[in-house]
Amino acid sequence: MKKAIIDVTTGETTIVDYTPEEIEEFNALYNSRDALKSYAAEKRWEVEISGTNWNGYTVATDRDSQGKLMAEFIAINANLRTDPSGWKMADGQFVTLSNADMLNAIVAARTHVANCFATEKEIVDAIEAGTITNDTQINNWPTWPVT
Repeated sequence: MKKAIIDVTTGETTIVDYTPEEIEEFNALYNSRDALKSYAAEKRWEVEISGTNWNGYTVATDRDSQGKLMAEFIAINANLRTDPSGWKMADGQFVTLSNADMLNAIVAARTHVANCFATEKEIVDAIEAGTITNDTQINNWPTWPVT
């Protein structure tokens, strides 16, 4: 890595390499625990909203879809949902789902979201313990839900 040093008296610019100590300090700052925790939260959010597989379909799990799934759950439990009814999957495909199947899809989405938060908690605990020290370890953490 290079840096520019400007002599304020002459205005001359010199390009030099960072020292190993400066690189180490930069890496320590970049990989601070707070930065790693923020990165883990971003990663959790990306995985959380990426959808989950259920019965050969991808069920959307973005925040809006989570709300719509909750509305379907309430409608089923209030006997307001026609059995069966149509539902649009994450890929845009319309399917007809029985209330029992809709509940199973809702549970799959809920489980996916809960697992994302549980994985983030594991990672934060590992960051606090000093086990995780860089973002690559966060990306490769073995319990991220598969989408």
